Amino acid sequence: MVQQNTRFRHLRLMLTGMLMLVGLGAFSPGMAAQDGVEPETTVVTVNVNLCIDVGCTELPEAVAPADGVRIDFSDDSTADGVGTGVDLGSCVTGELEPGACAIEVPRIESLFVLLDATTVPEGFAVESNPPGLLLDASSGEPLTAPFLLFPVEPEPETTTLTTSILLCVAAGCTELPEAVEPADGIGLEISDTVTGDVLGTCVTGDVAPGDCAIEIPLVDSVDVLIDERTVPEGFMAEPNPGQAMLDPTSGEPQTASFLLLPVEQIPPEEPTVVPTEVLEEVEPTLVPTQAPEDTDQTVSALPDTGTGDGNGSAGLLLTASVLAMAVLGLAAIGVRRVVGRAEV
Repeated sequence: MVQQNTRFRHLRLMLTGMLMLVGLGAFSPGMAAQDGVEPETTVVTVNVNLCIDVGCTELPEAVAPADGVRIDFSDDSTADGVGTGVDLGSCVTGELEPGACAIEVPRIESLFVLLDATTVPEGFAVESNPPGLLLDASSGEPLTAPFLLFPVEPEPETTTLTTSILLCVAAGCTELPEAVEPADGIGLEISDTVTGDVLGTCVTGDVAPGDCAIEIPLVDSVDVLIDERTVPEGFMAEPNPGQAMLDPTSGEPQTASFLLLPVEQIPPEEPTVVPTEVLEEVEPTLVPTQAPEDTDQTVSALPDTGTGDGNGSAGLLLTASVLAMAVLGLAAIGVRRVVGRAEV
């Protein structure tokens, strides 16, 4: 009896094993087919964080998730050497979890993930331009696209202008620091050189001895008008207003310095001299008169004048008369020349 039960038990085990083998044979083709099917898509998860502290590229506590940032996906694979650019969809961070979103895309060799810069929180920006990543999605494995947004320093619209007023108290004050002293209580008006718009006023000594400061727009040059009523006695602002050239693109505070000189060191204005015409003095020109060809003629050779005794005295008298007439002629010419010069 025991042998019969043992025989049946062995038979039952054999049947069970055969059924298991048949079952495995029936299911194995399906399992093999399932293992041979490759996925046609892959999942891409995008993380966008804000850099809020030093070391944000390494320390998790130095970043914060950024929600509301739109991410666009496109096929950047090439067809005949040209990118297709097919739109594959988009997602917005914060939909999946803080600072993250995910999308399922086809398995392609070149997936372009673009961050929409218009949706970036104010005061932050992505460093790359364009702000995108290129991924290989051909393996079918899940992918991650991280973005880190850095704070952006706003461009300054104004700058600080510090104006210094110094007094020249010793020789060499244009070069030697010990030859100048700060001047407090000087009223200043600063204006734009180009437009003439008044940018502000200040009084020296407000921020430091001889200095005052105001906030001004970014301009290339300013005119500094000194209130002469506030200038110390014995000094003068020259010229007034003074002009200072600035460098607004440097991003640094601007400075302008002016030196007040003692009044006695400022040369007085010279009177205007009107040139007058200088009359040229002309020396008289002696013009010789025509003398008789023969001054040795005797009285007998001259016409009868009814005088003389026929000797040499008459000849001398005639010669003296001729010389007198010549002198008178020269004098007359000289007078006419002088009169002519007086008329000139």
